Amino acid sequence: MEKMINIIGGRKMFLALILFVIASVCLFTGIAQFGDWGEFCKWLFGIFAIGNLGEHVGKQFGGKANE
Repeated sequence: MEKMINIIGGRKMFLALILFVIASVCLFTGIAQFGDWGEFCKWLFGIFAIGNLGEHVGKQFGGKANE
């Protein structure tokens, strides 16, 4: 499992992709509307990007992420 997570790009990306797949299944089965799906994906990958930004800024300025 760890090897697969590393191939995909890390834990955050792995989780984002799983949530994207779940949202897409909900869209194709009629549980969600296209607008809802688009909004969810926008927020999902926005949160992913901000999380990565925070991690890299923390590493650069000597936060706990360096350890």
